[in-house]
Amino acid sequence: MASTQPVNKSSIFDTPETNRLPGYGRMAILNGLFIGLAVVVGYWGPKVTQLADLPARYATSGLVAAALLVVLLCTLVGWLTARLNYAVVTALVWLGTAVLITLIFGYIPALTFNRLVWLNETAFRGLPVYPVPDSNVWWAFPIAGLLLIFLLFILAVLQEIRLARAYNQLGPRGRLSGRALLVLLLPALLAGVGAYAMPDHMGNPPRQAMHFVYQAIERVREYDGDLFALSQQEGLNYNALNGVRDRLDGPYTLLVGEIEPDGSIITVIALFESGVWLQCQVYAGEGRVIYLSYCADASRPYTDGFYTLLSGAPLPADCTERCLPQTNERWRAWLQARAPRFGDERPHFTHLAQQGSYVWMRATAVDGDYAIECLFSGLRPVQLQECVETPK
Repeated sequence: MASTQPVNKSSIFDTPETNRLPGYGRMAILNGLFIGLAVVVGYWGPKVTQLADLPARYATSGLVAAALLVVLLCTLVGWLTARLNYAVVTALVWLGTAVLITLIFGYIPALTFNRLVWLNETAFRGLPVYPVPDSNVWWAFPIAGLLLIFLLFILAVLQEIRLARAYNQLGPRGRLSGRALLVLLLPALLAGVGAYAMPDHMGNPPRQAMHFVYQAIERVREYDGDLFALSQQEGLNYNALNGVRDRLDGPYTLLVGEIEPDGSIITVIALFESGVWLQCQVYAGEGRVIYLSYCADASRPYTDGFYTLLSGAPLPADCTERCLPQTNERWRAWLQARAPRFGDERPHFTHLAQQGSYVWMRATAVDGDYAIECLFSGLRPVQLQECVETPK
């Protein structure tokens, strides 16, 4: 029968036999597990809530992978430090773990998102469809997580006392009791508070921008009145959709197309199953979005502009110079050499796939005998990256 006698320790630095108690290792594992879960829920809980209703691809993919990594890491550290049973080592290992967690928060979601896109859509393999933080700015994540680091350090210093108290609350035959769980869980919630307070340097404005666009599309769909008046009434610029309000029917997908280097402008793409392809510009400042500027047809550079590059025909009168993708002389000559294969009629242009600001387009001759596929990148301006001839 497992012993559940009280563990009386005069000092947390003088406990060499504690880790040999029956059931003590289980307390250590639960301690690490609860801390990891609290940190994950505190940091990513609000973000998952933001993403829950959005029709966005791979919305939580990076978060899931990073959350599992944090939980496994904390569980392992909780067990390992209790088994080693040296207070100084426990404090230092948890301190390093706390710093590592802040780096995971900043780096892993973006890295995982790119890897998942490459796995599921091989046409984008190797492309930085989502920006990964440069290693030169990694120092910003531990600074942002100072409260979390401090709280995890305090929990580490008090770990032996907390585990001994939880062990003393075990039921007959070493069974877990509600009191033992509470002794472990309640301090772990402090770690969740620290994670909740850590600012989100990477994803918050883009998620908010998608929410702005989602809210605007859904509201305009059901409203038949004047959008300017509605905007004044509700405080969101629904009038940004005035030029495309008759094209919003059917299911659609949202994705972040591009973010200005200073974070001041976020472009959100709405891809409708009907074929409508919109681009919405959202202004941001001080870590939050502040204004939905406009939404417009996003296809013009990839259709009218693509056709001009291919055929040399002038741009339509209502298409500005921004409609013409930029490219180098090599690809300009490559396209012009293949223009006769499309005949005298304008080709059919097909939007094949898009991730971030990278877009694959296909131009198909009217008779269907010839086609090329081209990769474009960037939104302001659009740039032609490469083209390939497709087999018949």
